[in-house]
Amino acid sequence: MSSRAKRRTEFRKEMPDERQRVAEYLNEHKEQVYDEIDRRIALRNIPMIKEMIEEGYREGQIHGGQDLIKQVYAGVALALHEEFGFGKERVYRALSALEEHIKFALNHKELSDKLMEKYGIEIDVDDMFERVKKTDE
Repeated sequence: MSSRAKRRTEFRKEMPDERQRVAEYLNEHKEQVYDEIDRRIALRNIPMIKEMIEEGYREGQIHGGQDLIKQVYAGVALALHEEFGFGKERVYRALSALEEHIKFALNHKELSDKLMEKYGIEIDVDDMFERVKKTDE
């Protein structure tokens, strides 16, 4: 057996004791060790961490927006069926028409202004209990 192999064998024999000492130390100083590890990682990876946070924020915006869109479309479809008796085909046509209005509007203000101008209806997203309001104009 080569001297290198002998050293490796001896080291492996000593390893369980060393592992035990390391485990005991970590248990005794767990918080300090984790804080130090976190500090070192943060110091080395600040740009990467910042980028990851920003990416997560963007992902949240995208997925949150998608969920909201699904919720609004489903709510419109259910209201059309329950309040006005729309069947599958009419609900589908209404949602398709809704989609066209949304696609070709420059922004939400354009649609809101058009709704107010044509029908005297205001959408107030800040009012959690009564978002749709009829005006007397």
